[in-house]
Amino acid sequence: MDLKDKMILSIIQEDSTLSVKEISEKIGLTFTPTYERIKQLEKQGVIEKYVGLLNREKLGLNIIVYCNVRLKEQSKKY
Repeated sequence: MDLKDKMILSIIQEDSTLSVKEISEKIGLTFTPTYERIKQLEKQGVIEKYVGLLNREKLGLNIIVYCNVRLKEQSKKY
């Protein structure tokens, strides 16, 4: 993984909706090598999936719950 791959990953993490053309312009490569690099990163499992982050407040989800469970003993019975 070289600097261009790291730049691609940084850009995708910031905004995964950008087109390959837009990414290629940002990293200074043409479309084809950028596309091939992205596909290779996906094939290697470096990029697992693309997701959308939702605004919980705009969805009316105003409560956050944190739960911590501690087990004194744990067993696996079949």
